[in-house]
Amino acid sequence: LRIAHLRRLISHRSSLNQNFPVVRSDRKNPKMDGHDSEDTKQSTADMTAFVQNLLQQMQTRFQTMSDSIITKIDDMGGRINELEQSINDLRAEMGVEGTPPPSSKPGDEPKTPASST
Repeated sequence: LRIAHLRRLISHRSSLNQNFPVVRSDRKNPKMDGHDSEDTKQSTADMTAFVQNLLQQMQTRFQTMSDSIITKIDDMGGRINELEQSINDLRAEMGVEGTPPPSSKPGDEPKTPASST
């Protein structure tokens, strides 16, 4: 259950970040002459392209890490299932009855009062 929740959380987080907003600044500064205005436009365009490229790289890395985490969680879930099955097989071989089901927590077992001496 926890593994499925983590997968949904990572998947949801990933889908939220698929498209980064494009930041554009088309405002003109009336105090600048034509040459400075052209330099500013070019500088703004360069910065926009740089930021878009950087955000795309970050998104790609985030997606790669998310996929890796999901794969590792799936592997861990499979190993846990195998361990639970092995434990159940061992219990069956030993003929142990009355053991708590695998889904119960170790701390849920009834406690016996300590004997006084």
